[in-house]
Amino acid sequence: MDAEVTSGQGDQDQVLIRFDQIIGTETNQVPAGARIDAAVIDLASVVGNAAGDGGRFFAMLAPWDGTATWNTLVGGIQADGTEAALTPTVVAGSPGLDPNVQGAFNTFEVTTDVQAWANGTRTNYGWAILPWPGGGDGWGISSSEAATERERPQLRVFFTASAGNVSAAVIQPLTVGPTQVQVTFTGTAGKVYSIHRAPAITGTWTPIGTATVAGNGIGTFTDNAPLTGTAFYRVVYP
Repeated sequence: MDAEVTSGQGDQDQVLIRFDQIIGTETNQVPAGARIDAAVIDLASVVGNAAGDGGRFFAMLAPWDGTATWNTLVGGIQADGTEAALTPTVVAGSPGLDPNVQGAFNTFEVTTDVQAWANGTRTNYGWAILPWPGGGDGWGISSSEAATERERPQLRVFFTASAGNVSAAVIQPLTVGPTQVQVTFTGTAGKVYSIHRAPAITGTWTPIGTATVAGNGIGTFTDNAPLTGTAFYRVVYP
């Protein structure tokens, strides 16, 4: 990453990096809908004269492949909310360009981006690492073609897979009438949840019906034979 490869020319070096097929159903993939506890990129700054001003990691919003160049991307990557996100996920170094990002194995947290991939709210196009404005002291990292495997970029993801990739139900305030109780809850759209009832918080819990969550994430169930006095409800999946 370098804002000026040739002093005074403003001829940038930008870096594109992506880890394909992170989300999926195969062994060693992160299942869709998983909770991402942590995700970090390890980059090896061990090439000659690696220490430098650093740069900013922007989530890519547009597709690209290994043949992409400054010209095919029409003047490089723009952090404009179309090609890449407007704000960086993480940064290396600082806008003051001091101190340098050191030559070492550096780690950067990208949990929010990987969570967006797992949620399906953003497609995995990786990141563009753009130099700081005026950052003319280039920062070097090893690429996927490094001869030594441990020096290649690595993405480490720590996650918790939910059962059936279904989010936990959250019960909203009950609507209590003289002859019925309406149980409203949030959950995963299209999934069928079971409603249980008990006379005390400690149980005994009895299944009294099911409810399918609508496309807006809301499910409802009406208890037409509520208990007299106190009752407790819970919603579970499956």
